[in-house]
Amino acid sequence: MKEKTVLLGLFMAVCAMSSAQEILTLDNPEILTTDVDKQGYGYCAVFSNDTLFVSGTSTMVESVVDSYVMTSDGAKKIGTIREGGVKNRSFFGSKIFASGGRLGVLASTKKYFYLYEKSATGVSEQPVDSISRSAATMYLDMAGQYYVTSEKCTLMVKKLVGNKHENVFARGTNVEAPCAMDGKVLCYIDTELDSDKAVVDTVLRIVEDPEEAFKLFDTLEESISVVSLAGYGGFSSLPNLRLDINGDRIVIGMSSLSNRILVIDKLSTGWTVTNVIDKQPDVENFWGFSLCLSDKNTLAIGCNRKGDNFIYKCIDGEWKPSMRLVSDYESGWVVACNGRYFVTTNNVFKGVNNDMSNAGCVMLYDLNVSDLPISDIRVDDESDSGEAYDLYGRKVDDTYKGLMIKGGRLILKK
Repeated sequence: MKEKTVLLGLFMAVCAMSSAQEILTLDNPEILTTDVDKQGYGYCAVFSNDTLFVSGTSTMVESVVDSYVMTSDGAKKIGTIREGGVKNRSFFGSKIFASGGRLGVLASTKKYFYLYEKSATGVSEQPVDSISRSAATMYLDMAGQYYVTSEKCTLMVKKLVGNKHENVFARGTNVEAPCAMDGKVLCYIDTELDSDKAVVDTVLRIVEDPEEAFKLFDTLEESISVVSLAGYGGFSSLPNLRLDINGDRIVIGMSSLSNRILVIDKLSTGWTVTNVIDKQPDVENFWGFSLCLSDKNTLAIGCNRKGDNFIYKCIDGEWKPSMRLVSDYESGWVVACNGRYFVTTNNVFKGVNNDMSNAGCVMLYDLNVSDLPISDIRVDDESDSGEAYDLYGRKVDDTYKGLMIKGGRLILKK
């Protein structure tokens, strides 16, 4: 019997040749914390290519946003921007966004959204712009030169042109609810009311090219697609809905009550729910409390300290779990993923002494499984059929490039 060695971490992928349902488990993440006492570190996290931004937010001490660059030895801190004093920009970092070479930081209790330019030390020390907000809601997003915000039941999209903020879209809504934008596609949660102002449905509204839709205001209703959220088990409150968008794909996390994630795609017939991702059986609750589309076919999922984190892949139109991210610490308040690295946070982690020193932590996983150590796990290759498989158990042909498994061996084809 011939035997070949394979990578320990890829044993599950070898098994996947007979079952594509196997999940690769990663543990022992790199732990990132802050040196600021009484800090809710990991309140928000976002990637911008190989730079990771993490906010530590508090009303008791100065809030911070740290910048890390990903290296072969892990995350290296390269810079920190500070609140400037508790009275200055209170709850600085309650939401952060990275887009178009900018970092956006919300100071929610001071009703300002600050913009920083990326630099070699993460971002500029001082904001290059600040946007006054009429309400301190957490509902906003940033996409390139645009940002969208929902304040006092008015949804607004503005375009950043130099130091000016040009209004390109505005619409009244029935509720204050999550919104998201990618490229020129805007989506937001709203309700539909009957003649007595009673809620008859909760919906996702989608506006493509808001600038053009705003110009055609007389036909605006025809420019807005509506997807009903009824019939999927429901949710207990709008703030618990999570929303993300990547191109013509939208995901909604219904983490309270139904514990489902809806995948909504643009088809030839219009926008529609194409998949429902139910929670893993060993997840206690809050499935989809945090989520992130790192690309159109890769979804990172967290469940706010009620279970492990997961990465799902869309394979032939079906969403399947591919990785489970586990840790000694509960996590899932926030997830972020850039394809190579996965981040999840626990912003109430109490440290080794279970006090408020260094409260909060960030768990960073390197998803490059080819870096895992060699083991003595062996597989029989006598029955080699000549077929090859990628690391998710999918059959590949001769045109495939990258890591694959063929004849019981791990092969890198360039």
